Amino acid sequence: MSAMSDALFDVRNVSFSYGEKDVLRDINLTFSPKKFYGLIGPNGSGKTTLLDLLIGNLEPASGSLSYKGRKISGYPRRELARELSLVPQDFSIQFSYTVLDVVLMGRHPYIPRFGTPSSHDLEVAQMAMAAIGIKGFENRFVTELSGGEKQRVVAARALAQETPVLILDEATSNLDICHTLEIFQVVQQRVRQKGDTVIAAIHDLNLAAAYCDEIIFLQEGRVFSAGLAEDVLTEKNIREVFGVENRVYYDEFSCHHQITFLYAAK
Repeated sequence: MSAMSDALFDVRNVSFSYGEKDVLRDINLTFSPKKFYGLIGPNGSGKTTLLDLLIGNLEPASGSLSYKGRKISGYPRRELARELSLVPQDFSIQFSYTVLDVVLMGRHPYIPRFGTPSSHDLEVAQMAMAAIGIKGFENRFVTELSGGEKQRVVAARALAQETPVLILDEATSNLDICHTLEIFQVVQQRVRQKGDTVIAAIHDLNLAAAYCDEIIFLQEGRVFSAGLAEDVLTEKNIREVFGVENRVYYDEFSCHHQITFLYAAK
């Protein structure tokens, strides 16, 4: 992983459990700016919990977790919301807000208490919706949208938040391949053009291979392997963690390494 001297996040000996169930154990990681990180691993390996710790939704049971040299727990929520934004895996809202209302929620860290969105806030929200391909959705009610459409709305909300760090928790799980690639292209451009940092839990290993600079491979709450994508996504590592036969090869059409799988019953 990246050197500690330029760490954006510094995770030292972090463990976390729900009751008596250990979820993460002795996690040591550093994240540098201007990179696209992929967090991969089997179901239950601790990916979402690690993201919740990074975003400040949970606190470590032991160890320390800092962002820009300060403990995450020491940040006021409003200040942290100007640094980190989240696209969650599940998004549920019971009230009949319009799509524009929801996207503008990403601007709340910048709007004074009891204030109203400025023309700049509206412009940022419109740009975020256009980037995600939902321009024209402004007056639709989120309660009437499909699951995939809701995911695109919450992705636009995170973009409108304009934070230097964007965290994705399997944020494209309900999307078709076209809209999945659209979101990954948008966030990758933020890394390449604006110098932002993206940390994404990704279910699809081929997406991770295509878009991520570095990969963190989790297994049973521990870091199994971490480093450059091409060094971590190896046939040996995938076989050991997922228990499937596979082949990793360079695909000339996509210009990325890709993986094919073969399930062999035990």
